[in-house]
Amino acid sequence: MSSSGINPWTQQPYSAQYKALRDQAKGLPVFKELEDIMDLCRKHQVVIVEGETGSGKTTQIPQAFLADLKFLASCKKIALTQTKRLATDESMVDDSTLLEVLTDGTLLAIAKTDRLLSDYSVIIIDEAHQHTEATDLLLGLLKKLLASGDRPDLRVIIMSATIDTKLFLDYFPGSVHKHVEGRTFPVKVNYLLESVTEERMDEKIVDLVLHVHLTGRTGNILVFASGAPSIRKIVHMINEAMNPTGGRRPVFNEREAGKLVCYPLYATLPPDEQDLACHAVAEPDRFCKPTRKVIVSTNMAETSVTLSGVSIVIDSGLVKNNLWDPVKETFGLKLQWASKAVAKQRSGRAGRTAPGVAYRMCSQKDYHGRLTAHTIPDMQNSDMLQACLTILDLGHSPFDFPYICPPASETVTKALGILEALGAITWSKTTDLVLTKRGAKLSKLPVDIYSGVMLLESMKFRCQDEALTVVAMLESTKAGDSVFASRRGMGKEAMKQIRRSFGQEHGDHIMFLNIYLGWREACRLQTSNDFLRDNCLQRSVLKAADDTRKRLISILWSEYKEEFKLAAAGLGDPRYYTKVLANLVAGFHLRVAKRVPSSGKGGGNQWEILRTGRIASISEFSCQPGPNDDWIVFGEYSTGDGKWELREVTPVPLDLMLWAEPLPWCQRTLAVHDHVSDSLTDAIVRLTGQDEGIVRTIMPPHPNPAESCFTASE
Repeated sequence: MSSSGINPWTQQPYSAQYKALRDQAKGLPVFKELEDIMDLCRKHQVVIVEGETGSGKTTQIPQAFLADLKFLASCKKIALTQTKRLATDESMVDDSTLLEVLTDGTLLAIAKTDRLLSDYSVIIIDEAHQHTEATDLLLGLLKKLLASGDRPDLRVIIMSATIDTKLFLDYFPGSVHKHVEGRTFPVKVNYLLESVTEERMDEKIVDLVLHVHLTGRTGNILVFASGAPSIRKIVHMINEAMNPTGGRRPVFNEREAGKLVCYPLYATLPPDEQDLACHAVAEPDRFCKPTRKVIVSTNMAETSVTLSGVSIVIDSGLVKNNLWDPVKETFGLKLQWASKAVAKQRSGRAGRTAPGVAYRMCSQKDYHGRLTAHTIPDMQNSDMLQACLTILDLGHSPFDFPYICPPASETVTKALGILEALGAITWSKTTDLVLTKRGAKLSKLPVDIYSGVMLLESMKFRCQDEALTVVAMLESTKAGDSVFASRRGMGKEAMKQIRRSFGQEHGDHIMFLNIYLGWREACRLQTSNDFLRDNCLQRSVLKAADDTRKRLISILWSEYKEEFKLAAAGLGDPRYYTKVLANLVAGFHLRVAKRVPSSGKGGGNQWEILRTGRIASISEFSCQPGPNDDWIVFGEYSTGDGKWELREVTPVPLDLMLWAEPLPWCQRTLAVHDHVSDSLTDAIVRLTGQDEGIVRTIMPPHPNPAESCFTASE
């Protein structure tokens, strides 16, 4: 603090809290190590800081660089990356900013236009142990950049509380390691005598929350659940136990145990609700009984996010991971045990401000026998589609990129095959991989690759507005989340009726579009609460879709303002839904299936996926095509309860498919007689007027994209 009391960065007086905050910082374990850390950074380009929970590394090390004259003289910025958007504050960045806190994905996007990261003198990668896809791509880029010798002035600091030190030291030759003790209070870890089954996990967590609220120590409760559906179920069950509906009595009243106030916390929750979960203060105690705040979270709450007053942690020990299957070309959502490193991070949350207690919902035997030491990196579970696009956009090859944790070679090969089929990459004359113009555009869109193609193709059909809505809804319902809320006493038939009211019989994508449009209209009329309640819809999912939609518009306008115009087909257009369906096919033409002929009435529920030849059924919660709907587009082919099923299904007439995206069908060999080839041949003959023999023996001509195709497909 300067003697003048003026902040040298802003030329404004220090705030009234400044001195108290600085005095508080001096009590952090990392503070006495700062000079040693800075000395290491002056001598080495890469420093690995293993800072235990509560050490203060995330807040104090970046500030130490701001105060260091050597790095200050460079007039370049300091980047501090976070893996969660909640832990960043990008809205406060301007041209005068010296310290930027940004997501790993944001810094990666910056690297696509500035491969030397020339605006930065220091890059701090926080929570490196999480191995998000963006973090690991950044590490690979930094490794190449440092090895090139083009940035001898750049310093890289890699930080984590549970880092695999040897892995990172071996990855960055010449790097050094610094350990910093934490400042946590003792945490007593409890295990169950027997592990809880997945089916009963949520119920047992609720029982434990109520038990520790009645008998446990003071302080707030932090629950780690496997995903958003479990979080909502746990919150609902706790609220029902404490404040039951239907005239039932509560488990105990506030005079017996005090009040429990529950807050969900997960990635697709609107930012204001995430902030509320983190910063809301528990109400004053009543009747000499403590009022507790209960935060029910995904892994978002493991690190970086400040959650004050937590002294009790209940850890399900479970995470939901999307695992890529390169043979089936699809993801499968799988419930898995978290790693020991994750469990350590979670239990540490109970001892930030006072002694605490952690409950692990497994036996001690299962903890040691079933949990791996470290988390499996995201890149080893992913489809590598966006990763390959990013690597190529950064000027490198997916084949020899220096992955810190390499993905399977067959996954990379499969990803490149899909990208080539989508027109995102091509092979140059020197057999080098290069991005096409479409690929360069797709690499900048933070959505599923098929959704990205749909957005780009929407300009051709002049339905950009509708495409943005459908894509935003698809993104907001990933990872098993649903736009529909479960309600006590609501049967399957009642839910089906609600889905039908939004046009699900015409397709899940059409239903998503109608739900969003209905919600926006209800918001305009200030009747959104009634709309959500009457239709059993999740506000958080629709709000997440709305935020995603706005973010996509911003990206498309900033990157492609000359090409992208926000046109809407408009409900008044008689071909409104035809344009939407054509656009859907253009984006998802690699995800098409045909009904397998059945001798039974009304067709069957067996569908052949054209790209892989696999046979699958449609989920009971998805659109059920009519007996004359033999062709569908699907968004997911995934597993649930051990069954592989098609989800996000929309039937599309074959004539319209051939019109919307003719090339894939015209490149298909039709010489073999089977139900797929026969159907395609009949349609191409009808649309082109060519002889069947010619169509089957040579590459068929493109169907004429005539106006009549739209009319015939209505």
